Amino acid sequence: SKAWTASPMPELYSYQPARFHLEECLDPLPYPEKSPMIAASPTKSPGSCSVSTPKTPRTPSLLASALSARRQMEQREFLVQLEVKEPGDLGLDFELAEAFCMVSRVYGAAARWNETAETAEKIQKFDQLLAVDDSENVASPTSAASLQKQQGQVKLRLRRPQWRRVELAPKGQKLGLALTRRQESNSILVRKVELDGFVAQSGIRGQETLRVDDCIVAVNGVKDDVAQMAKQLVAKSLTLEVCTY
Repeated sequence: SKAWTASPMPELYSYQPARFHLEECLDPLPYPEKSPMIAASPTKSPGSCSVSTPKTPRTPSLLASALSARRQMEQREFLVQLEVKEPGDLGLDFELAEAFCMVSRVYGAAARWNETAETAEKIQKFDQLLAVDDSENVASPTSAASLQKQQGQVKLRLRRPQWRRVELAPKGQKLGLALTRRQESNSILVRKVELDGFVAQSGIRGQETLRVDDCIVAVNGVKDDVAQMAKQLVAKSLTLEVCTY
């Protein structure tokens, strides 16, 4: 019979897939920071994968902004220790707002403290009372009344307000403010800022403007007279001296 011989097998050409990195094809922005993404590795055999982390652009953090604002507030805080000779000698009168207790007059033990204290630790009108002997429950009529009865050593923690100059040109537009006249401190407290008013819209446009709990102490150069200050608020242009807490 005829002999059959095995013919050589034809040479097989191996298929080499195109090597590429998936990160070149995928936009990393939709992925949260530090979330892994699988990508083909050009240094390993075909089919092997490695895990890489896409980098996202850094943006300012709201938390970082809040912490920065908090640090600035803490830098305006200071401690005083008064020697109160008898009940009523504390030497501080207060006005209570919805969120804080504000100094409206300084005399007695507080005035004696100011005679020798450093400038940064002198108690001033419009300072905010934060705590009495480590107790922070001070923004109530009961707490303010009981404070006047104390004697001996009294430790207070206060915060200096940030003084600002605000210029507005409403030109007859509605300011959109709810205000309270403070007779003892001769100031006007901002209780509410309405969103559709001129003041709020100025803030949205990035202009320096008023905020809730701001204390207006002068309007167009008029101060120490709440009634006359209020009349100036209807002017076409306003220059305000403001305490911000």
